[in-house]
Amino acid sequence: MMMNIKNLLILLVGTVLTGCSDFLDEKSDKKLAVPTTIQDLEALLGYTSDMNLSYCAIIGEVASDNLFLSDDTWLALNRDEDRAMYVWQFLPTLGTYWAGSYNRVLNANVVLENVDDITDMPELKRNQVKGMALFYRALSFFDLLQIFSRSFDSETAANVPGIVLRLSGDIDEELYRNDQQECMFQIEKDLLAAEKLLEGWMPNYPTQPSIASVYALLSKYYLMTKDYDKSLHFASRCLEIRSDLLNYNTIPEGKYPFERYNAEVLFYAQSSGQTMVQESRARVAPELYEMYSASDKRKELFFTINADGYQMFTGDYGKGSSSQKFCGLTTAEVWLTSAECNIRLNKIEEAIEDMHHFIQHRYIVTDHRLETMEKEEFLHFVLDERRKELIFRGVRWFDLKRLTSEELRVDRLVRKIGGNEITISIEQLKEFRFALPQSVIDATGIEQ
Repeated sequence: MMMNIKNLLILLVGTVLTGCSDFLDEKSDKKLAVPTTIQDLEALLGYTSDMNLSYCAIIGEVASDNLFLSDDTWLALNRDEDRAMYVWQFLPTLGTYWAGSYNRVLNANVVLENVDDITDMPELKRNQVKGMALFYRALSFFDLLQIFSRSFDSETAANVPGIVLRLSGDIDEELYRNDQQECMFQIEKDLLAAEKLLEGWMPNYPTQPSIASVYALLSKYYLMTKDYDKSLHFASRCLEIRSDLLNYNTIPEGKYPFERYNAEVLFYAQSSGQTMVQESRARVAPELYEMYSASDKRKELFFTINADGYQMFTGDYGKGSSSQKFCGLTTAEVWLTSAECNIRLNKIEEAIEDMHHFIQHRYIVTDHRLETMEKEEFLHFVLDERRKELIFRGVRWFDLKRLTSEELRVDRLVRKIGGNEITISIEQLKEFRFALPQSVIDATGIEQ
């Protein structure tokens, strides 16, 4: 008989999570319940509150140049951790970001450790369950690495602090911080294994990992490592399966115009709640808003003017004003990755085809004369489209860390508070990483 989903999760997670505490905070003598049926495993992976929410990408969005806070808003923040996040100060982050990610990793590890012990499971189903668990683990590690490690550089990665690679459901496992190279290797290993296991798997709902979402994440992974051949390969594989783009010209204007599980969503995920991105607080950076031309439908569909004259972002694919923003994988992001890689690989005609297809789904007027652009100008155009398209999804932080100042056309980020300027150069940003929660340091002895 299938264990009750809620009770199963309480047994599996309750021993390691209490309220907002991190399961890395304390060791426990209690043992995890062992799932014994296919349904038990699917219940763990299908519990959307754990597996699809609480990603920490929002930290990067708060620290990016996509938004700003008024002096009054920043000063009214009641936690030092939040104020520090906005101005790139190395103070311990709240444990909730770390906890949500490792709760998801724990669920994936429990599934991976027990799936082969269920004898009545068809091989196809076993592969799907394994592949989904590996995807969740890889995505969680990838998400954490963007925030808690510096920019990736293959020459220095072995000497750069990464994150904790939890590969077991044993809560008494000795903990240590892996280097960045080990983390990247594990993410790649998990995703390549998931690719084989999920071949041909396209579930009915984007809350479940699919082969298309595996390809999309592999493409993003290799974009980060600057392996543009592989990034393009997996972007193409993804688009062969799912390439739909919403035609923004057919979407009625107004707040929250997008359906939550729309045709572009390859994998649905939302970030942890962060009050700084709520409409009542966050303001879209004016220089970003000015990048949208009058013929760009996103200018109408993404933003709503506030009483103070600044724009607030109301085009979230999560369809609401929540502080939890959509940060999943979409076909639009894959199209833009494909175009960028094609340019970098001197496949200019292919990049033009990618962008013509993308543009006609976003603009009223589509005469952008891409054919007349020099390579550098074309690359800047595509990177600008990435910024405009993927706003408030945490992707800007990903791009700030991987791109050069020349590619970004930005040499520093600036915060203005109380008449004073706080700045961080792009080179300093690449070295910057957010601090681990103090509760984790205190309980485990992991080095900051």
